[in-house]
Amino acid sequence: MNNLITDIATKLFDISENRLVVVFDNDGFLLRQDVRYALGAVSGRNIMSGRSLDLRMLRELDMQQHPEQTYLFVATEDFTPFDDIAEEADIIRFSIAKFFPRYRWTQIHDLSLSNLETVYASPEQINVASLRAATSVLDVVDGNSLSETNLIISDWDKHSENPIFIKPAEWINKTAGLLLAVIELNCWEKMQSGIDKVNSPFQEFLKEKYINIVTSACSSAAPRIVTHVLPYITKQNKAKSALIVVDGMNYWQALLLGREVEHRCNVKLSYDCIYSWLPSVTELSRQAIFRGAKPVDTYPQSPQYEKRLWDEFWKRKNLPSYQGFYQHSGIIDLESAVTTVGYVADDLDEMMHSAKNYKYLYDSTKRWVEEDTLIQNIQYLIDKGFTVYITTDHGNIETKPYKRIAASDKIGANISLRHVVLHSVAEKSLFEQQHEGHFLQIDNQSRTYYPVDREAFNSEPCVTHGGTHWLEVLIPFITVNK
Repeated sequence: MNNLITDIATKLFDISENRLVVVFDNDGFLLRQDVRYALGAVSGRNIMSGRSLDLRMLRELDMQQHPEQTYLFVATEDFTPFDDIAEEADIIRFSIAKFFPRYRWTQIHDLSLSNLETVYASPEQINVASLRAATSVLDVVDGNSLSETNLIISDWDKHSENPIFIKPAEWINKTAGLLLAVIELNCWEKMQSGIDKVNSPFQEFLKEKYINIVTSACSSAAPRIVTHVLPYITKQNKAKSALIVVDGMNYWQALLLGREVEHRCNVKLSYDCIYSWLPSVTELSRQAIFRGAKPVDTYPQSPQYEKRLWDEFWKRKNLPSYQGFYQHSGIIDLESAVTTVGYVADDLDEMMHSAKNYKYLYDSTKRWVEEDTLIQNIQYLIDKGFTVYITTDHGNIETKPYKRIAASDKIGANISLRHVVLHSVAEKSLFEQQHEGHFLQIDNQSRTYYPVDREAFNSEPCVTHGGTHWLEVLIPFITVNK
């Protein structure tokens, strides 16, 4: 096992006889998904994170229901644990920087776990720039990488046995972390069969439960679907609120972004999971976000109309027009009176549509995350006193061709790459007969059909969206905590 993770586990757990260890992590290192799965594998503990209320729920629910299990809780904000928890748990302040006394942590914080292990094990200081150049995370093929990959696959097999779709936040957080880890190790194809296996029950779940999710009321605890985003924000009663919508962001891409935000903005992030609208396309799902209600099929997607939806929603909430603000891309610069901000970043979606597979998309996402524009805007909003929320309209999926329908074939249907809408004159029964077993209907009364797996109406593999795969539908909703 890698020495760094083993030594961290020793630091956290060797002196502990308690079922619960609560850690306040100064650097946010333990919140990295690759670190979480590795530390969980070494220690055998369930790794969880959150705020004071989340710790209370862990103590009262999970630990009561599973008395045989042990836990590590990584706090995402600074707080004083209640006396009953403090008496039963070990409370630790942790800093990963202390494990690397010969380096500035800012110099190495973004290295892959394999590279950090190399740095940690070396008796002499390593040239970090040379290490990056020599061992790109997409080209690592050494024994450590293979060991890590096998460990991830093993963890995935256990984790995916019982996927949770009703309230999927905890499940998808770990799931996306495992996916990001294998993408970083360039071993995505080894996870593909497991991903497809999870998608089968997810399709059945959508067919049975999606309409209930669509019609559910918005809770003040967490949104469930994109239509709940703005109503949820209003329920928080924050003096200043900012919503950032990153078009086409998969959950694993959100984790990449989150790492950079936490590090550069000195904040902690809380992750929830919401459902995209179906079909999972910008014209409907992003419209649903800014409308705060069910979208309409005749909506002409554009920044101009999106601003109109944003303004109309807040007008209904009696917000004076001078307090509202909408912007599509670019650097944010606000008037002092503004209290409500909506911002759209669509460059990640453009990168996604130009990617052949997740290897290319990972490279593009990494470069995008390291650019200044979005991080600069988030930092600006934080400095102005805004509570910042980050979400997306839909995820994305690496597809394989389904050549029985071409994207250019418009006979009897409107066709996107990941769903088909039959014209009113088209025979549903004939279509279903011709493509039996390949398509799913969420609503039997509709004329919309979705591929049941990763097939797309394209001649070549590509990364796209518009369907019902869980990688397209389960999307992040992030709260930035100071």
